[in-house]
Amino acid sequence: MQTRNVSFQNPKDMQLIGKGGFGLVYSGYYKGQKVAIKQCQIYKQHEPLRNYKKSLVQEQRNWLALNGHENILNLHEVIWDEECVYFISDLCEKGSLKDIYMKIEFEQKRDFIRQCCLSIKYCHKNNIAHGDIKPENFLLHDDGLLKLIDFGASQNTYYDYNGLNILRGSYLYMTPEHFRKPTNFGKNIDVWALGILCYNIFTNGNFPLLNLPPKNKDCILRSFRNEINNSYLEDIPHLKEFIAACLEKDKTKRPCIEKILDHKFLLY
Repeated sequence: MQTRNVSFQNPKDMQLIGKGGFGLVYSGYYKGQKVAIKQCQIYKQHEPLRNYKKSLVQEQRNWLALNGHENILNLHEVIWDEECVYFISDLCEKGSLKDIYMKIEFEQKRDFIRQCCLSIKYCHKNNIAHGDIKPENFLLHDDGLLKLIDFGASQNTYYDYNGLNILRGSYLYMTPEHFRKPTNFGKNIDVWALGILCYNIFTNGNFPLLNLPPKNKDCILRSFRNEINNSYLEDIPHLKEFIAACLEKDKTKRPCIEKILDHKFLLY
């Protein structure tokens, strides 16, 4: 795959299907194939041009490094022009894990958690911390598998260091150490976020350390003092222990993703 610095011509029949802080996502046709097109502006007002462009380069490099795994969205091409970067990937039209978790049964939820773990394991095997694990970032493909998306907050833990005091990712899924100090960025932040995700889908949208939606960042910071609220969890063998292992507050004791995959909750 090559990155081309060209003026991007919009594919025919483009339709807006998503938007966020990163930019816009369209469905459209590219080289005769129906695809997803993520459009990111190179300049952002809240960050210096050099810093944001560097993060886009990191996103491109890290995503390309992970191509080929069945639980990671396949990236076809990256196109740069003077104003925007376009990430052209497979299109998933069945929704995100957030869209579907209330419609599926227990065994399917558990299998999806295992697929999430496998995608994270592959990231970590390639020295990449995703940095934004959450239900919205897993899409259901036509092949029936979940695909991990959005590598905008990712870093290669072997040689990336942005040196910025900027939080990237989703506050509700951040570890205590990363939330307090953005440069505390390592692979085990994905394990913590996996625990939040797991609690979220098995309790229909609740969060383990929060009783109410947070009003601000201080509310999230205070929530790290709380214990996991197990009152929402059903009496499912090993589920509480699985979530507790992921949500170990001491990062030096938090298990790696390989140990999480070997947990009794996922052995079936």
